[in-house]
Formats: sequence, C-alpha cells, structure tokens
Amino acid sequence: MIGEILADNEILVGTAMLNAVWSKQHNDMLDLILPFVKYAIGRKYKKGDRIEPGEIAACLNEELGYESIPHEVVATMLKRLSPSVLDRKRGEFWLKVGLEKDVKSYSDQRLAMKERHEKVGSALAAYLNEKMPRSRFDAESALDSLLGYFCKNGLLVVKAAKEIDFIKKGQAAQVDYLVGQFILKENEKNSAVFGYMLEMVRGSFVSSAIYLQPNNYSMKSSRFKETTCYLDTRIILNLLELNSEQEYQSSKQLINMLEEMGARIACFQHTVEEVGNIIRASKHSLQNPAFSPSPFGPTLPAWDASGVTLGEIDSFLASLRVRLHRAGIAIEDDPDCPLPQNYPIDENGLSVHLSEEMNYGNEAALRRDVKSVAFVSINRAGRRTPSIEKCKAVFVTSNPKLVEAVEKFLHCRHAESVSPVVLASKLASVVWLKCFATHGDYPKVKLLEDAMVATAPSEEVLSEFYRLVEKMKAKDGISSEEAAAIRSGLFQARELMSSVDGDASRVSEESVEMVTARLRDRYAARERAERDSARAEADRAEAEMAKKKECALRKIDEAGERAKMRVRMTLGIAVKAIWTILFVAATVLVAYACIAQNVGFGAWGIVLLALEIVSVCDVFFGKWKIVDSMIEKCAESFGDKAKDREREQFDFLFE
Repeated sequence: MIGEILADNEILVGTAMLNAVWSKQHNDMLDLILPFVKYAIGRKYKKGDRIEPGEIAACLNEELGYESIPHEVVATMLKRLSPSVLDRKRGEFWLKVGLEKDVKSYSDQRLAMKERHEKVGSALAAYLNEKMPRSRFDAESALDSLLGYFCKNGLLVVKAAKEIDFIKKGQAAQVDYLVGQFILKENEKNSAVFGYMLEMVRGSFVSSAIYLQPNNYSMKSSRFKETTCYLDTRIILNLLELNSEQEYQSSKQLINMLEEMGARIACFQHTVEEVGNIIRASKHSLQNPAFSPSPFGPTLPAWDASGVTLGEIDSFLASLRVRLHRAGIAIEDDPDCPLPQNYPIDENGLSVHLSEEMNYGNEAALRRDVKSVAFVSINRAGRRTPSIEKCKAVFVTSNPKLVEAVEKFLHCRHAESVSPVVLASKLASVVWLKCFATHGDYPKVKLLEDAMVATAPSEEVLSEFYRLVEKMKAKDGISSEEAAAIRSGLFQARELMSSVDGDASRVSEESVEMVTARLRDRYAARERAERDSARAEADRAEAEMAKKKECALRKIDEAGERAKMRVRMTLGIAVKAIWTILFVAATVLVAYACIAQNVGFGAWGIVLLALEIVSVCDVFFGKWKIVDSMIEKCAESFGDKAKDREREQFDFLFE
C-alpha cells in the first residue's frame, strides 16, 4: 500500500503542522522545524541522554517525507537548542532538560491536525465511492489517492524517486481526475475540507523550500538579482492565456513574484519556435480536422472555448514576439559555446539518458530539452551553488519527469548545487516565502490550477471517443460535418469527461450522441444569436436611419423658414419704404392742390385737408392685404427653393 510506504499518510499531517508553525512565526527557515526537532528528541530521549543526530534526521524525514535531510542541517538545529535545551560536550549533544511539555504540546496539535486530515479522507472517500461504485475507498485509501495526486503535481517532497514511480503506477487516471473534481467542488462550496487541504498545500510549500535549500538561512531576505529564469513552453502558453484561466493566473503570479524579487524572465529562441509550432498545429487541426496529426488534434483549451477563427490565429502568430515582450519575457538567442575542453555538459550523454528515461513523442522535443539544459549550463559557466538566488540561470519547467531525469544524470543534490532544471512548483515554494505579504493566496491558486489540469480531457478518454465518432460516421449515425466539427475540438470536452467521470471505459455511442446533440444545440444557439444579432443590428440601423431622416427634415424645414423670414423682412422693408414715399408725396400733392385752389387754412380748410389725407391713407392701406399676400407668395417660393437646395444634401437618405 502507498500509505504503508509513506508512513500511513503522516506526511500530510506533518506538512499541515509545518503550516501551523509558519502561520505563527515567519522566521528563519530552520527555526520552523525546531518544534519537530524538540518532538523527536523528547519522544526518544530522557534528561541526561546523549542525542544521536542520525535518529533525529530519520524522524524529520518520516514526519515531512524527506528523502534525507543533511546531517549538517540537523547539527545546526541542535546547536540552536544549546545551551538552553542541550549541552554540547566534545562535539556531542546531551539532553539537558526534559521535553515532556514540548512533546505533549506537539502531540496535541498533531492530534487536531490528524482529525482534520481524517475529515478530508472521509469526505474524499464518500465522493470517490459515489463516482466509482465498484470501489471501496475508506478514509486512509482516499488519502493515499490525495497524497499521490499532490506528489505527481509537485506539491510534496517524497522520500525517493522509486516511491514517486510507485505512486504514479498505482494511481489510476480516473482517480486523479476525480480528486481534481473533488478539490474544485469543495472550493466552490468554500468548505472546511477545502481549507484543510489548503493547509496541507501551504505546509508543503514551506517543506519544499526548506528541503531545496536547507543551508540557505537567509532564504526569506535574499533576492534573485543574479538569476535569469528561462521558461518552458507550457508556462509560456499559460502566460499567453492559451490554456485555462487558472493556469494563466498561477503562472502570472509566479512570474510576478520572481520579478518582485529581481529575477530576469526569459526564454530561448527554440522555445519560441516550439510555441509557434503548437499554434500552427492548432490552426491546422481547426482547418483540416479529418487530417489532424494526432487522434484528437493539438487544440488549445482557451481557443476551443472561445471558438477562435483562422484569421485570429494568424494575427496571434504575427504578433507572438510582441505578446511575449508585453508579458515581460525576453527572447534570447543561443549562447556562445565555450571550447570543447571547457564545455560544461555532455550533451550526447544527456540526450541518450533523456530518451531512455522519458517517452518523447518526437526527436525535436528531445533536442529542445537538451538544448535548454545545455544553454543554462553554458550561461552558468560551470558555476555551482546551493542557492537558487545566486545560480545565475535556471530552466523553469512544469514537467517533473524532466527535472528528475536531469538531476539523476547530473547527480544533483540540492544541498550542494542547484540543478539547471527546476520544477515550477518547487521554485514557487521558495519565492512564495519571500513574497508572502503580497502573494499569500498563491498556494490556493496553485491548488486550483493543478485541479484544472487534472480534470482536463485525457488522451485515453478522447482517443476512445474519437474512435466511436469515426465508427458512427461510417454507419451514418452522425454527419461528416458533425464529425469534422467534433474532431476540430468545437465541443465542450470537459462535459464529456464529466459525463464519464474520467473513465475511458464508460465512453460509449451514447456519449457521442450526447456531444453531437449539444453541438447541434450550440450551432442552433449560435444561429439564433446571429439572427437575433442581425435583427437587432437591423433595428438599430433602421432607428438610426429614421433619426437621420428626422434630423434631415428638420434641417430642410429650418432652411426654408430662414429663407422665408429673409424674404419677408426684405420685401416688407422695401414695400414700407415705397409706401412711405408715396404717402408723403400724396399728402404733399393734396396740400398743394388745396393751396392752388385758394382754400383757406381756417378750421374748415384743416378739416378738408384731413379728409383728403384720410382718403389717401385709405387708398394705400386698402391695398396692403394684396401686397402682403404677394410678399407671402414670394417668401413661399424662395422658401421652397431653399428647401430643395438643402434636400439635395440628404438625397442619399431618401433614395
């Protein structure tokens, strides 16, 4: 049983305990495991006994799952306990005081953690039994599954490579999928169980950081000013937002933390070429689904979900380097190679070793990995240091197999020298401790990222699914167009995984029919949306046209009214002037006539003159209506002409 090999899952309890210590005191890294040391001493020794450092190291390895913590680290911690707890005589340590209280305090805390640990196991067991009715999970075996899941995602440091291999073989893909689903569901519920799992992960970050750099006592304060972090293809795809949102958030936060600590972020030219090849392969799969280079096509999750177009892919490719620059990633050419006698690594030997240790799908991928390791070694110029912050260059990858294989080839021991290749989750554990104040939530982000990756459509499920797609197409169960759309990834593959709970044996023709029905619904919904959008656009265009016409008519009427007013005013003034002149002339003539007839200007004469003037006014004012009517007709004529001229500017609206 996995639990027996890994001390019955005590590692999970130990890491949760380490998180409890870290949460109370963000001190020197080795101070964090002093409570573990006191517990180990108090459990095995009595006052006056001589302490055996090897036994203390074995206890720490058991509690925290380490392969072997360096004895010099144990010696350092024993020195910190002297002279208050230990006496040091001739290089040996003797227990000076009893540690019963420390052991009891530790045991009580551990018991509380154990109870939380068992609640997680019980909840996970119930979920696994519901999804896998033929299985019989109990709390312990469910925690075995959780432990294996954490180890495979790089969230825990386990004792030895052979145990990692054992876990990988013993964990079925379906169980990993269900564990990931369980984590996502508990997060959605914001449950106490999720909080307990998060405690385990946070503790594993602290545990990993201590294990990776046990002699780096200034880990919290030291910065990455001398280190360039070269990113692998997967992390770059995450940063370009081509995978899931959770993967983007996790990778982005990791890069932000590294930059805050002064690290330089870069990638090699051959990595950029690989990213471009993946994007082009995705385009080819979308363009030619029937001739996809793999059984299910090299599509990218973010584009599958959004329904990317070929034009958008071309635009993305054209701006790839600009996008990398905006993401803060420098692109570097191959470094200058030193003379053969000073070349820091055996490339041929590494190539053979990696090809034996790992299952590469093509030679190009093998060559790129060898190049990445070799270029980091060249940039280091043979420099060896146990500190990541001062190693000068490191290749950051999300592939634990590559890290394990390279470390095995180079015989790397973390206490002596940092490997040229570092697992992203392990690097994150170191940098998170430095940036805890600003990125305290990173372990949660990482936990959710791993859950999303674990629940992604598996090759086994998709291979069986596509086999049935071809079978049903041959029987006319589905159309060629539908089969092509399915092979292009134009369906929700996660829904397929959820419907079969990640079990390839449960994929059936009903699964294909379900996907096809949903695909049809999706197309129908898209057509409805397109129709609704077109209708809405037509309505908007019609309303906009009506508004423009209304505005045009208003402007035309205003132009006509302005013309009328000008004509009325001009003619009115002219007529009034003419009439004034005529009235004055008529009045003068009447007066002259009266004078010529020797009419006296007595009272009677004045009356006659007034009557004559009134008669003249009557003549003029009697004709005013006729004149006013003529002015109005003239104004109307000019107004109509002004409207016609203004209307010519808006003819396009009334065609």
